[in-house]
Amino acid sequence: MNKKVLIVAAYHKQAYIPNSDIILPMQVGASMAKFQLDMVQDNAGDNISKLNPYYCELTALYSLWRNYPDMEYYGLCHYRRFFSYRHRNFVNHLFQDVSYYGAKLAHVFKSSIRYSKLPYILVPEQNLNFEIKKFETQILKEIATNEFDFYYTNEIVNSEYSNYRKFSFICGSKSLEELRNIIAEYYPDYLRTLDETFNSHKLHSANMLILKQILFEKYADFLFSILDFHLKKCLPVKLQNTYCYMYLRQSGYLAEILTDVFVRKMKQEGKKGKALNILYVVPDNSVKARNMFCHFLMKMGIFHVKFLK
Repeated sequence: MNKKVLIVAAYHKQAYIPNSDIILPMQVGASMAKFQLDMVQDNAGDNISKLNPYYCELTALYSLWRNYPDMEYYGLCHYRRFFSYRHRNFVNHLFQDVSYYGAKLAHVFKSSIRYSKLPYILVPEQNLNFEIKKFETQILKEIATNEFDFYYTNEIVNSEYSNYRKFSFICGSKSLEELRNIIAEYYPDYLRTLDETFNSHKLHSANMLILKQILFEKYADFLFSILDFHLKKCLPVKLQNTYCYMYLRQSGYLAEILTDVFVRKMKQEGKKGKALNILYVVPDNSVKARNMFCHFLMKMGIFHVKFLK
């Protein structure tokens, strides 16, 4: 592995693994898994693998934080979501923005159309190694110049709901209020930024960041200390011998709020960051898979997507 940067990619099932010197595939929830993937697992060393049902991909982030010292930059991505420097071409840009702002205008005039913007670029598995190699080359070049303190994903824009309202559907408003109480008590300097995130319709999503070592330590301590307090106070309650799947994973969703708060706070403090898009991996040569994904996005009112050929 490269000694400059290490990005852990969280896997919970078999999926395509790119060849990379800076991306470390890691199976999450390994301590409870019924199968082992042929990769590093999150139950080695200092770990919280048993909390994966609540923390999702964050058990890989915790393992990265506790067990991989001496890197200059640390990051997290997912088995279907990777960082990309790719930009949309002009035609795509024009078409998608016309669709987006057309829907936005219709919304203003009380149409039922919803609209959102996603920083996703769809890429078939067969092209992933090529895209990852381009990403590696570019980020290693930038890291060598020490130009940026951190990297984050471009924002998702949701026209219809604020972040507070959207996450209250998933986690419950009491859970969000408890999160606010914890930050008010332990991180009061972040409280105003949290309210900005709650009230905003934009979100740095997916818990995907790449940070300098000193910022990574700060981020991980901020994230896991708050989630630990929150989980102890708001542990999901079993209902009729089962859990609501979305509610069970609330720590992972709340982490998206905290990640957005951290990004906003770093910007406010003058840290130099760079926004990247997200490669979303689809099966090889699967026009059907891409069309199904596009259809889903269109149903949800999401237009801001590009297909890579």
